[in-house]
Amino acid sequence: MANPAFHRGMRTLGIGFGQKERALGHAAACRAVLGTADGVDHAAAVGRHRRFVCEVLAELSGHRHPLAPLDPLGDELRPRDPGPVLYVSVHRGNWIVGARALGNPDRPIHTVAGTQLHRAVSPWLVRWLQRRGVVVHPGAGAHRALARTLRAGGRVLLHLDGDPFGGGSRTRGVGHDVLPRRNLPAGVRSAALLAARHGVRVEGVLCERDLGGTFQVRKTELTVPADVSSTRVHVASTHWEARLMRYLVDTVREDPERWLLFRDEHLAGGA
Repeated sequence: MANPAFHRGMRTLGIGFGQKERALGHAAACRAVLGTADGVDHAAAVGRHRRFVCEVLAELSGHRHPLAPLDPLGDELRPRDPGPVLYVSVHRGNWIVGARALGNPDRPIHTVAGTQLHRAVSPWLVRWLQRRGVVVHPGAGAHRALARTLRAGGRVLLHLDGDPFGGGSRTRGVGHDVLPRRNLPAGVRSAALLAARHGVRVEGVLCERDLGGTFQVRKTELTVPADVSSTRVHVASTHWEARLMRYLVDTVREDPERWLLFRDEHLAGGA
């Protein structure tokens, strides 16, 4: 019989369901990440994560984790308003944290509703976020709304809410760099369309612990190769989206721990 608490917990953690084995694998991963032992009720871990996310939301407008430049000298030379920017965070990162940290008090940041909001959080929280400058769009057709934001000089945060490290979503027998369109995260599809059609700068978001023991949310530019960002490429092509996906994955794989916004220690109740 299904465990309602288990399913609620998985939805709270932003995890969807496919095959039974996949769900059980996610359960084991969650127990490891959240520091719970086998046989312990998931409710405690889920409650801890929920409280953590609510604490983050409560400080959405406070910018408790300010952006810290990776290169202070280079940052000094950049204009104050970078214009249209597409921010990207990756799997296991909390996009809410990224939205809070990247928020502009004078201009809202737009994002795509991932599993966390779409399936686990009630509409009142979406409205609560919007009142605090985080405008949430549904995944379907979101790139059109986000394109309007970019054309107006706004900023967009896309969370790759699939698994960019796993190989299970690749299409066997077609080619290593070909991913089936239906398995690509909504954020990847939106990133592909937006980057190709509007030539926006793509920046990555990462979280690091500084010498004082606190965590700083940082950003760094991802220079997408010319052949990937070319507007001449048919933007609906699965091959094109796969190239963008693989580029992001390879970039992150160089130093994956730095790219996971709010990593295991955060979810386990750390700073």
